[in-house]
Amino acid sequence: MSKKMIKKKSQYQRESVRKRKITPRAIVGIGASAGGLEAVTELLENLPEKTGMGFVYVQHLDPQHKSMLTPILARVAHMSVTEAKQGTRVEADHLYVIPPGKNMFIEGGVLRLVTRVGGEGRLVSIDTFFRSLAADQNNRSVGIILSGNASDGVLGLEAIKGEGGITFAQDERSAKHSSMPHSAKESGAADHVLVPADIAKELVRISRHPYVSSVRKASVESAMSVDEKEQGSLQKIFTMLRTRTGVDFSQYKPPTLRRRILRRMVLQKIEELPEYIAYLQRTPAEVDALFQDLLLSVTQFFRDREAFEYLKRNLFPALVKGRAKDEPIRIWSAGCSTGEETYSVAISLVEFLEGIKKNIPFQIFGSDLSEINVGKARAGIYPTSIASDVSPERLRRFFKKMNGHYQISKSIRNMCVFAKHDLLRDPPFSLIDLITCRNVLIYLEPTAQKRILPLFHYALKPSGFLMLGKSEGVGEYTDLYQAKHKTHKIYNKKVSSRRPHFRLPSDDADVKPYNAHTEENVEESSQDTQSNFSIDGELSKDIDRILLSSGFAPPSVVIDESLQVVQFRGDLTPYLNFPAGRATWHLLKMAREEIIMELRGAIIDAKKKERTILRSDVELVENGQTGKVNIEVIPINRRNKRERHFLIVFRRGESLASKEEETDENARGAKKPAARQVEKLERELRITKEHLRTALEEEEAAREEFQSVNEEIVSSNEELQSTNEELETAKEELQSTNEELVTVNEELQTRNTELSQINNDLNNVLSSANVPIIIVDRQLCIRRLTPIAEKSLRIIPSDIGRSITDIKLPIRFPNLQDLLLDVIENVQPRHEEVEDEEGRWYTLWVRPYKTWDNKIDGAVITLIDINDIKVLQQRNENFMSMASHELNTPVTTIKTLVQILQKRFEESEDKMLVEYLTRMDQQINQLTRLVADLLDVSKIKNDKFELDEKTFDFDTLAMEIVNDCRLLSPQHTIVVKGKTDAKIKGDRNSISRVFVNLLVNAIKYSPEAHKIIVTLSKTPKEVCVTVQDYGIGIAKTHQSKIFERLFQVGNEGGKNFSGLGIGLYISAAIVAQHQGRLWVESKKGKGSTFSFTLPIQKVKK
Repeated sequence: MSKKMIKKKSQYQRESVRKRKITPRAIVGIGASAGGLEAVTELLENLPEKTGMGFVYVQHLDPQHKSMLTPILARVAHMSVTEAKQGTRVEADHLYVIPPGKNMFIEGGVLRLVTRVGGEGRLVSIDTFFRSLAADQNNRSVGIILSGNASDGVLGLEAIKGEGGITFAQDERSAKHSSMPHSAKESGAADHVLVPADIAKELVRISRHPYVSSVRKASVESAMSVDEKEQGSLQKIFTMLRTRTGVDFSQYKPPTLRRRILRRMVLQKIEELPEYIAYLQRTPAEVDALFQDLLLSVTQFFRDREAFEYLKRNLFPALVKGRAKDEPIRIWSAGCSTGEETYSVAISLVEFLEGIKKNIPFQIFGSDLSEINVGKARAGIYPTSIASDVSPERLRRFFKKMNGHYQISKSIRNMCVFAKHDLLRDPPFSLIDLITCRNVLIYLEPTAQKRILPLFHYALKPSGFLMLGKSEGVGEYTDLYQAKHKTHKIYNKKVSSRRPHFRLPSDDADVKPYNAHTEENVEESSQDTQSNFSIDGELSKDIDRILLSSGFAPPSVVIDESLQVVQFRGDLTPYLNFPAGRATWHLLKMAREEIIMELRGAIIDAKKKERTILRSDVELVENGQTGKVNIEVIPINRRNKRERHFLIVFRRGESLASKEEETDENARGAKKPAARQVEKLERELRITKEHLRTALEEEEAAREEFQSVNEEIVSSNEELQSTNEELETAKEELQSTNEELVTVNEELQTRNTELSQINNDLNNVLSSANVPIIIVDRQLCIRRLTPIAEKSLRIIPSDIGRSITDIKLPIRFPNLQDLLLDVIENVQPRHEEVEDEEGRWYTLWVRPYKTWDNKIDGAVITLIDINDIKVLQQRNENFMSMASHELNTPVTTIKTLVQILQKRFEESEDKMLVEYLTRMDQQINQLTRLVADLLDVSKIKNDKFELDEKTFDFDTLAMEIVNDCRLLSPQHTIVVKGKTDAKIKGDRNSISRVFVNLLVNAIKYSPEAHKIIVTLSKTPKEVCVTVQDYGIGIAKTHQSKIFERLFQVGNEGGKNFSGLGIGLYISAAIVAQHQGRLWVESKKGKGSTFSFTLPIQKVKK
């Protein structure tokens, strides 16, 4: 070897050693938010310098400020701490800290940074990194959630756990902010819930476990591989799982199962497989935990968004094309896990149908092997971190936020049915338009996949589609499926000319359907059928009659058409043999060899000619001597009997040997033995020819008959095959229908339980509510009420179901029926004050009764006792009235005295004194107006406000008021537009107060604006005044309350505006008493426009 090659090899070995030193055994992702610094500090203080693992810390950081997190952690950590940079490779015993304003990913052990876009909403930096960590490192990933707000990290932990990694959450009691750890714990995504110091100890232990101690993936697989002894141990685990759960995991791929088993061993602090088996045997709960671990899968909403867009753009249009309006779309989401995939399909389909403005019903069946997953899917509750997968618009439309979680809306939930279902054991659903089964087949052995794919083909309609995961396909079943989109793995069903070869999983035996293309070798038994020796009396009498008619009973035998002997008569030993071995009753197999040819020919002729056939002088050798025998075949014809029988009679002839001795050798006509032999041979040849001819004829007839029979058999076989297929289809459909019924029944039971719980809650709430509440339907019939309503309104239980308008109530309800119908029709709550027979006051609230889908199904009546408030209000009114009267006298006296002083000192040189007296007079005028307003409020409230009606010129009054107000605020320009030329009959002073109040308010609430517009207009029946300012405006929420008594706008735009809130109240009352209208139009920050109208005709009090 050259020096150059030796040097290169040495360099390669050093590089390999260096890589082994820096490659971490596992990568630990640490996520935290508020309060996380204290927790991660405690964690790092308890971690040794050498663990062989790499660490990445992700925290929510302010992108506007430079982070000091890295130097802070470097002071407490026993390992190297650096801020993560683009392209940094994660090394063992190093901690990498995320920089501010970045999201971080990991690919091939290398960190990738992406700038976080402002306005992304919720921070999901932890979920983002944890998900990429799970996808990159699989079972060599570890996730830790520490103190923080919201629920970031939950989805990431689920992804790590789904790939076989280990997960931790900080104990809530030790966290400053427990929201993130609490969410991780509640979701079930955390394997351990510990304080940071104990998490550090557990990390050290895990780093030494075989599950993560190997560096290279090949080494990990080697560590996980098993010999024959360990294979037997795994079979014991599978047996325990099958016994407890009914699921056979021998159909799943071994590497996945081994990783999951080793993961459970890590969590239970067990390193040897036999020890873990013993632990399983004594801990049934661990068998359940292992079962759930084996079924863990990584899922999320709208996973692979392009695939869902393809569904909406291409697949859903194909499903609705040509579909009847009432024909529902049926979708099966197989292996739905916790429901995210199922709900994603439902949401996409709803959006599509809304887009094409069609109301086609649909139902989605979600099935999974895990009962726990099915329960979570049915609940439809997910962490807030799904906001990273679901758009804000979809969250608003299809989810309801409650208690820190998102719950799927009832409208979507009602379209989905969830059930536990084993694809390898339970019958499939039927008549499905679309099956989604993503990332399920990859965990199964090829034999299991070959069982499932034909089942999916059966479940789909002829125009149905199958959607698989990106790493999955239909394999050899290209005759069943045609690829529609190769990237998204979407296939459409091929309608095959013959049914696919499969059996339903629920069948107990392997029953193969008939296949016309498959020839089966059927081995028939060689055992002959035993003849039936029973013979009826009529046949016996016929035989006896035939034999006796000849005067004696020679040896004979009775046979049927198949030459089977049915009766022996006489001594047949000279003519028949009974061979050793298996018994046979076929005549020709028992006949002596010399007579077989003649006997066969006679029987054939008797069958054909249907008359007695005689064969004479048939030679027969017996005891060394040649004799003769006559064979007579007699057909037995019987009435009403289809089966024919034949009587074979044997009559002995003369012995040839004795005849030769008695006859003279020279006798005339004597024959030589040679001539007799020739005659015998000729006779046998003739018989053979006849037999051959007959055999050929029979063969031809038999061939034609066989052909006809064969055609009938083939036709019958095709009919039987068709009938069998129909029966199988009917059976499969019944099984599928039964499965759906079981699923629907489970769903109904769950809903019944929920309804029972809700009903119990409602009953308890109504019983505990100390307020009269009555619920009526759209026909105003009482549906439900609280116990206190029964007592206070004197309603008895038998009144439930009666119309509330038919019951005499102790409270005087003004137009109750009209009020209820108005609320139901207009969907707007109404309230009024009502009084009972004893003089107690209540506030009557009527609100629409809304169902979950916002339909109005009645009204809710609530009575709130306000008697104490009314008493206090009356006392207040009385006090204000009395105070106003009491104040009026001294104020009048003070004003008189001031006027006297003003007159006395009007020519005084003391200007200051004159000014003070003027100001005093102004304040007394303001106080006088205030007292007058309070008196008017009291009069209005007690319906004692009176008008002093006179006819006056409206334009003159308007100009007087405008000129006075111009003097009040010189900096404001008051512009008057239009005129009325109208005479008004009314209280001139009261109308003046309204006009003044509106102008004074316009001046007061527009301190920075300098223009006010007064518009005068007239219609045939009324005059209208509009006062427009450009001031602060009035918020929309305040506009409905602006004319209420004592309502004040308050501090608007940072300004403090004084006032009692009674000016507009009095103005509204004055205008109303003049049978006019007063209203406001305003926009905050843009100014207000107040308008009022007065009738031109005579005003009635």
